[in-house]
Amino acid sequence: MQSKQVFAKLLRVKEEQYNQQLLLEYGNEYELNRGRFWRNMSKRKTQPRGWYSIKVDNESISEPDKLRSCWATYYHKLLNEDQDESRLYDNNFKCKINDLIAQIVVNDSTHIDPTGVLDLPITADEVSSACSNLPNKKAPGHDMIMYEHLKYGGTSLHLNLAILYNTILETNIIHIIPNAFKVGTLVPLYKGKGKDKHRMDSYRGITLMSVLNKLLEKIIWTRLKPWLVQHGFPHQQQFACRTGSNSLLNSYVLQDVISYHTERGSKVYTCFLDAEKAFDKIWWNGLFYKIAKMGITGKLWFLIRNWFLDSSFCLKLNFLINFL
Repeated sequence: MQSKQVFAKLLRVKEEQYNQQLLLEYGNEYELNRGRFWRNMSKRKTQPRGWYSIKVDNESISEPDKLRSCWATYYHKLLNEDQDESRLYDNNFKCKINDLIAQIVVNDSTHIDPTGVLDLPITADEVSSACSNLPNKKAPGHDMIMYEHLKYGGTSLHLNLAILYNTILETNIIHIIPNAFKVGTLVPLYKGKGKDKHRMDSYRGITLMSVLNKLLEKIIWTRLKPWLVQHGFPHQQQFACRTGSNSLLNSYVLQDVISYHTERGSKVYTCFLDAEKAFDKIWWNGLFYKIAKMGITGKLWFLIRNWFLDSSFCLKLNFLINFL
């Protein structure tokens, strides 16, 4: 009997170590090779559910329905919590920006868009070109439509997508984005790096959006990018979200700058900022103000603003979905 107890305890320990290592590998795969990540996720569909637990108020929860409920509550609170913004912003500045946004909403709807992005209707050729560059084997959004459906749907589909997108953009001056385009599927993904996998804040929420929405974003971005480059955005010293730049290159530049000054006897001061849950708690009016200050106004400003307002999410855990 004692041998069985020892064996069962050792088995639990090894299973725990295996699952922790597996979560770490999945986290790394998601960053480096998302195709392989989702293939591995598909393989786990045939494996037992609910093999991990989280702690909420010092209570360990592993039952699948309770897990989904806890995660849904966690993300709903995170995305909707009433923060004491007086601690985050200068109140006078905050009121000033909010007033400026209100003025834009009232007065700027008839202004000409200086970028020219929305001057011409979207063509079927634009849709076909955007679809041809879509990657394969990517996870779909809540509607389960995949990139391959759009990529290989043919000329008729691309023509009808162009009609759909132009109907959206011509609805009225503020360009109503369909609610179905603004529903995201949240998947908690373990961050790894030795973090306690029983804590909910050790997981990063990955949001899967409708590929129909992402295709429209891609077309708008393709039109907007030359204007942004012409006006000096992004800054040349920015490494994120720039073609040909990456974190490794950024590291080399930093090391080179430090070496250059230290070899000449100069002091070097560096500052590193890690903003926790920055995207989840972003000040939207502040973002919209910065976009307007860049020169993106008129129809395109309203389109971008509408894209981010009234978004909704559902939670996907163990391949089942809870709506938040």
